[in-house]
Amino acid sequence: MMQESISNTELLTTLGNISSSTLNREIKENGFPAPEKIGASLYFKSDLVANWLSNKANRNVSLNDRLFSSKQIEVIFNRSSAWVWMHFQKNKNMKQRAIYIRSRPYWLESDINKDKDLSKYLELVNQAEVQGGTQ
Repeated sequence: MMQESISNTELLTTLGNISSSTLNREIKENGFPAPEKIGASLYFKSDLVANWLSNKANRNVSLNDRLFSSKQIEVIFNRSSAWVWMHFQKNKNMKQRAIYIRSRPYWLESDINKDKDLSKYLELVNQAEVQGGTQ
């Protein structure tokens, strides 16, 4: 049975657009699964990466559930860093759900969608974008 793999580029995106150097440090220092080189490209075993993330999150995490950094959340919600700090880093529930990579918090898309206030706000942002695009 062949294990499913994820390319280096896909993995960096899935992990909240972390840099290659951050990923390399996680491999060397924090037990992130090492890649396999196939041709000129690097690939990671999906189940090993999901297990590593699950251990960091203290719960089951799927690679289909993307991680978002604070900067990405600023863009998604179209808000300032102060707003993100207040609603994510100061929000007790969201702070507890954060996954730390190189001491920076990242949040799972599913956790954002589970929070009533954040999911409602995200809905409003999406509606405004749709309305703004049709006018």
